[in-house]
Amino acid sequence: MISKLFIASRRLHERDQKYVKNVALSLVLQGFSFCGTIFITPLALGFLDQERFGIWLVVSSCFNWISVFNIGLGCGLRNKLAESIAHGDNHSSRKIVSTTYFFVGIIAIGCLITFLILYPFVGWSNLMNVDISMQSEIKYSVLVCAMAFILRLLLSIMMNILEADQNVGLIKIFPFLSNIAVIVSLIIARVFFQSSLLVLCIVILIPEIIVYITLNLVFFRKRYQAISPKLSEIDLPLGKVLIGMGFKFFIIQITMIIIYSTDNIIISQLFNPALVTPYNISFQYMGFAASFFFLLLSPSLAAFSEANIKNDDKWIIYTIKRLIFIWLFFCLGLLILVLFSPFAYHVWIGDRVIIPMTLTVLMAIHAAVQSWNNIFGSYVSGTGKLNVSIIIGIIISTLNIPLSIFLARDAGFGLNGVILGSILCISIISVVIPIQSYLIITRKARWIWNM
Repeated sequence: MISKLFIASRRLHERDQKYVKNVALSLVLQGFSFCGTIFITPLALGFLDQERFGIWLVVSSCFNWISVFNIGLGCGLRNKLAESIAHGDNHSSRKIVSTTYFFVGIIAIGCLITFLILYPFVGWSNLMNVDISMQSEIKYSVLVCAMAFILRLLLSIMMNILEADQNVGLIKIFPFLSNIAVIVSLIIARVFFQSSLLVLCIVILIPEIIVYITLNLVFFRKRYQAISPKLSEIDLPLGKVLIGMGFKFFIIQITMIIIYSTDNIIISQLFNPALVTPYNISFQYMGFAASFFFLLLSPSLAAFSEANIKNDDKWIIYTIKRLIFIWLFFCLGLLILVLFSPFAYHVWIGDRVIIPMTLTVLMAIHAAVQSWNNIFGSYVSGTGKLNVSIIIGIIISTLNIPLSIFLARDAGFGLNGVILGSILCISIISVVIPIQSYLIITRKARWIWNM
């Protein structure tokens, strides 16, 4: 009995150690990445006018949809690979990695062919709600964005591999190095090139792709050489297994992207692309704080999954309480950011863009609600009981667009109405998912709550 208690205590300690290690590394790298992001926005605004910068934000947010086109293969790889790594089975791991790259590669090629067929027939200036004279500039910019985001779909698999190996902290190397490369490129562009939306797309996306390719090569030649993909290890039947495991995550990803990526399009269509800029700057400002809180949660999904399998309810309850306590301090930090926002905006972007205080307050509320949801969302995802999340996701993604349009245009809230619509929608998650978490922990979950 004593030996069993000792082993359980040791496992608890090891889990917390790994958790803290990943959080610490993530915080350091995210801190450096954050510093880089601070410079990117004013550099880009200094290179383009507000309208063109708004168009860039709309285009890039649209192509973020491509990230879910792997139909859950990344999440399926993460779960299946974590199991094979735990058993030290390099042969199975290589098969999983090779199969995932093969299927995602097929999807990427399919996306590119589909885009190239449809893209000449789209009136891009009408879609962005700008003058027809910008049609050609937007057209070529969209082409660059499409090719870059489709390629990133394939290159991002490495992040799932790192997550499966419980090296979440190393994932932050990607944005850290990407930001450095983009800053250097923007500085060079401002010196040697004329202001252009196409140039901005190139100097932001191409350096990022180069970083992703380089890191993939480095990781596969060093840390993950034993499981690097090979054509001979592709297992077609395994693809169905991987898709099946990740399909629920795929549905949830789609619903979340609809909620968070359609705001820019709504603003561009209802008002003007220029208004996308203040909206996104205020979103980024509060997003900096939210991203640091999310870092604390990133390693928790794998940790919650392990604790759930071992019925370690004590650790789960303790960790959730600890995260709620941190969340309260996080909310206090958001209040401080709101109070200092006029000064922060002035230092950050100068007087080029005017951002209303009410918009900043609503962004702070959105960040607080989203972070609360992430606490319980991480636990539920770790248990794999995702049916409730899928149903809620479908409901709120259906409501989000018409509600945001109604509040922004018909109710007269303007930009504030767009983010207010998102807040009201995700507030549903804030109630339902904590209830499901309680039912699962207390073994009272039945029917859909336990699926």
